[in-house]
Amino acid sequence: MKSPWLVSVVIALAMGVLVLASGGARVLSDAYHSAGLSLPGSAPRADETDRIAETVATAVGYPRQSSADGFARAAQATAAARDGRLAVVESTALTARDALDPLARLVFRIHLAGTGDGFGEQPEVTYCYRAEFNRYGVVDEPVRVDCPPGATSVTPPPAPAQRRVPAGADRVVARALEAGHVEARVTTGVRRLTAAADLPPSVSVNAEGTAVAVSAPGTCLLGRRTGGKVEVWYVPPAMAQPGELSCDPGTALAGLGQRAPH
Repeated sequence: MKSPWLVSVVIALAMGVLVLASGGARVLSDAYHSAGLSLPGSAPRADETDRIAETVATAVGYPRQSSADGFARAAQATAAARDGRLAVVESTALTARDALDPLARLVFRIHLAGTGDGFGEQPEVTYCYRAEFNRYGVVDEPVRVDCPPGATSVTPPPAPAQRRVPAGADRVVARALEAGHVEARVTTGVRRLTAAADLPPSVSVNAEGTAVAVSAPGTCLLGRRTGGKVEVWYVPPAMAQPGELSCDPGTALAGLGQRAPH
């Protein structure tokens, strides 16, 4: 009968071969986890909580958020938060000077209950992770940190009511543009429809033509009149998200966003 010491040596050697063959410590961690073991000297079940933190941090980046509260709401809507494994315990707004700068920092607390029936038991664990986000999503991987003393789950304010471009706005924009290259006439014609929705249109008149843009979160209606030809179109939702096309007369005059990217 093989001694426990010999079995441990064989397992360690096998894990070392896996790491050398694949070139990554994560493979070693995954192999230990599949065998119901923890890496010697590592935090128990940290491989599981690492994966949860990384999955949630990636998931909250789309639909794109524009504030720390938005990222916190998105994290609390994930499966890990709904089943009680994850909570947001800190939500901090950061100053972002450009699109790549972090605009929010979250701290997740991840709790896993103990499991097992006498074979392959897993202890109860709680770890915290810090992650920063810019308008495109998570910046780098979440970092395991000490949990804040006495931290409790934060409750971000409800999302603001969504403003929507009114139905029929495309027809109104088309009629206003057909009326001619008169900025006041175009602005007045479109504003009658959009005023109730608190969505003032942007109108531009220059040598290239007349253009109109009506914007609401995730929605962009554009129209232009160039060379006597009138065109009105809704920008595909994927291109109307923050960080994509600007919803303004310049985009309309350029004719951008008429087709979804392939």
